[in-house]
Amino acid sequence: MLRHILVFEIRYWLRSWMLWIFLLIIAASVFGAASTDKIVFGEALSNTFRNSPYNIQNFYSFIGLITMIMAAAFVNSAAARDFTFNTYQIVFSTPMKRADFLLGRFLGATIVSMIPMLGVSLGILLAKYMPWVEPERWEAVVWKAHLNGILVFALPNAFIIAAILFAVAVLARNEIVSFVASLVLLAGYVVSDALLQNVERQKIGAILDPFGIRTFAYITRYWTVAEKNGLSVGYSGHDLEPTPLDRRGPRHFSVCLFAIQLRGAEQEGPRPSQGIAFDTRDDGCASQCNVSCGTLGEVLCLVADSFPGSCEEHGVYRHPTGGAA
Repeated sequence: MLRHILVFEIRYWLRSWMLWIFLLIIAASVFGAASTDKIVFGEALSNTFRNSPYNIQNFYSFIGLITMIMAAAFVNSAAARDFTFNTYQIVFSTPMKRADFLLGRFLGATIVSMIPMLGVSLGILLAKYMPWVEPERWEAVVWKAHLNGILVFALPNAFIIAAILFAVAVLARNEIVSFVASLVLLAGYVVSDALLQNVERQKIGAILDPFGIRTFAYITRYWTVAEKNGLSVGYSGHDLEPTPLDRRGPRHFSVCLFAIQLRGAEQEGPRPSQGIAFDTRDDGCASQCNVSCGTLGEVLCLVADSFPGSCEEHGVYRHPTGGAA
């Protein structure tokens, strides 16, 4: 069931124009920043190659802040779509586990939220072949830098953002709250960045940075131009020296946050049977529905009440207490 929900969520967004528009926006922004000095995105490109591993990973580190609002659209829809369209009653009346439902929706939203970030690689790869660029400012494509940018920044940032916003959306069940949460998260990061500009606090800021922007800047602060043109940061260090980008703290926090949410869903358990009152027919059929599946029983009673004949003809029988079963 988990796999089916995950595949459905991904296929749902792959058919949406919103996903591809977000991807084109990111690709166009990085394309402009990489192909000309008139557009600055993140950090100005100085005397390094424009497609150097350092610049690629620097773009990927900053893109998490830009795509935070975009991710809120995917995550909010995955978490609250059934409540928005009032279909959650039918979904939760099935034997499906709520943990599988939440986990499938969450993983699908996380993967989809990462797709617009791939516009960084798309924009840089296309900018190299534009006629107005200076060929001497471009080197051969370093595919390892693109891969490290995705694994070190895009995927963890998508997971962290999705974990926070998904928890807010599930608890609030409101479309606006998750967008407000993303704005609060963005504003909080900007404020914390201003408070941690002091040299004495740079290491603390690098450790606590959930998006890895300050962490990447702290690790590469003493890199030479040659190192920026040839080295890329990974979890096990770059090519020559063991300087790994440790992001275990934010990842562990996100995992714990979502685990608590899944635990709460499991403890909530199935919906108890409850009496549901609705209008009766002239013959008094189905005056109350009292079945274990809750909403599904209400649907059956309404269907039986919509056709002529007795309740028994439509598979709805009298409960001993007087309701329908």
